[in-house]
Amino acid sequence: GVHKAREWREAVHVPKSRARVTAERAYLEVMDGSCKTPLAALMTAPDPEDRVRFHALAANPDGTNLQQVSYVMDVKTLAGATRLGREAAAEIKAKTAAR
Repeated sequence: GVHKAREWREAVHVPKSRARVTAERAYLEVMDGSCKTPLAALMTAPDPEDRVRFHALAANPDGTNLQQVSYVMDVKTLAGATRLGREAAAEIKAKTAAR
């Protein structure tokens, strides 16, 4: 039952993957996109110095007004991953508003 499910979850749980998904989802949540809105977010696995690369982009549905941001940072916590995704979304929204 519950214990077996916990064992399975622990077997596939990878903290670094969870941080990546957390950052990407935080970005998408703030962007509030739909299936028709071109949005993308990707956080890489940490490099040897434990830094990640986070790339995000957004465009109008017709592909115009493409905006991109990229960061290289040290993300050690899920809160840090969430902040990263939200910061990327805020920067893209600011770029979009400035056009």
